[in-house]
Amino acid sequence: MEVFESKPPAYSPEILSKITKDYYAKSGIIKPLVSERDQNARLITDDGEYVLKIANSAEDREFLEFQNSVLNHIAMLDPELAIPKVIKGKQGEEIFQHEDNNIRLISFLKGDIFNGAEKSTALFSDLGHFMGRFSKAMKGFDHAKAHQPDFLWNLDNALFSKQYIADIEDDDVKELIEYFYERYEEEVAPHLPKMRSAVIHSDANDHNLVVQGDKVSGLIDFGDMLFAKQVNELAITLGYAMMDADDFYTVTQTLIKGYTEEFRLMKQELEVLFDLASMRLVMSVCISSNRASKASSDTHREYLTVTQAPAIRTLKKVKELGLSSLSKFACTVGAGANSD
Repeated sequence: MEVFESKPPAYSPEILSKITKDYYAKSGIIKPLVSERDQNARLITDDGEYVLKIANSAEDREFLEFQNSVLNHIAMLDPELAIPKVIKGKQGEEIFQHEDNNIRLISFLKGDIFNGAEKSTALFSDLGHFMGRFSKAMKGFDHAKAHQPDFLWNLDNALFSKQYIADIEDDDVKELIEYFYERYEEEVAPHLPKMRSAVIHSDANDHNLVVQGDKVSGLIDFGDMLFAKQVNELAITLGYAMMDADDFYTVTQTLIKGYTEEFRLMKQELEVLFDLASMRLVMSVCISSNRASKASSDTHREYLTVTQAPAIRTLKKVKELGLSSLSKFACTVGAGANSD
């Protein structure tokens, strides 16, 4: 059974408390956290705060080991970068088996979720630097479980979601999405095989970033990590950042400059950056439309389609500005940052 089709675990706070005491010798206050496919809880103790992660029973243990390997790798190469730290159990174990579920404990990152935070130019600059440092730390890292070419949200696999255009109800939105797919197939896809690949976080959206003031204080949710085109890391971050941006050019320029000051992108990667950022939003519209077509209630269906609105508005804006023009803009900003 696929992870998204399997019910997430639902242990009581009492059982979660027993788990933390038995496996990690830690006691404290348990507070539930939102999770789509797992069960997560915040553990507040006298010696610090942690996140207890109870994996879905359908989750591959080796994939959890892959996530831990990434966290440990970055902790060694860039220990000041704000990502969760893996907490070991009584005998040094990193993963425990409890009934049908695998259990991990990681450090809790304090701050506000990016989505609800006040967004300044300085914050977008710091986000760019943060993700650039992340890419720098991940350079050369590989793991067998990172290779997921058929993963639904893999930006390298963008053409798979094209079939879901049929599930989009609004004809104008269908036409918009078809425009981006046509450009992608003609102008972008043929060049991707020549570009470098790496293990990337692949989901730096505004719900997976923690901030404090004008600084990014954490990156969370490593469940979508995979081996893909290197440029996708910035493209995905950019795609979410440019949604309904008050000043489109300032936000995107600041983010691109910050990233490329830390991690250089090649000219051919910069040329397709906005195309790939747009395709992330295109995939989101297509996938959510498909899920809405299968929704069990009108309320759920309406929720899925309403959340498309900012992506659709942004795609319309990108089309209006022109992807060819934005490609030149990205090359100018990226080249300028690299020459500093």
